[in-house]
Amino acid sequence: MSRQTKKATAPRLNRFQKAIQATPEVAGNCKPGLQALGNYSSKVKVGDSKQLGGSIDIDQSTKSLYPESSRWDYAFDYAESTYFVEVHAADTSEVTTVLNKLAWLKSWLKAKAPEIAKLRAERHPYIWIASGSVKILPSSKESKRLAQSGLKLTTPLHLK
Repeated sequence: MSRQTKKATAPRLNRFQKAIQATPEVAGNCKPGLQALGNYSSKVKVGDSKQLGGSIDIDQSTKSLYPESSRWDYAFDYAESTYFVEVHAADTSEVTTVLNKLAWLKSWLKAKAPEIAKLRAERHPYIWIASGSVKILPSSKESKRLAQSGLKLTTPLHLK
């Protein structure tokens, strides 16, 4: 009698996970659901958690490569769209800091992570989640700068 062995099947990767694996600077750092956001995961509310395709801590994954840069925090996949999230104090004085982080992210996506960039959400892919209360007036020049940059400021983030 011959013994049959079952082949272990590797888990099937979704588009987001494949894009992370195709990006050498962050390969192997994808976490299930919103786990990469750690305690900040509670700041993201989704309609169907089964549609979460994974998350990555961009900041920690690239820290040794870009120690002096203003790195972006996180990316996660929901309903086959990738959202890029920065959790930061939402004070008027922090707008320039967050916009610098956004500029770094866009440059990094273009130069080092084009497969991830292809998956960005069509509507509001770049999101600033206030770590506390929002202290930026809607009529302020800083609020206008955010609108022009395409960065959405919210707390918490709600996705249906």
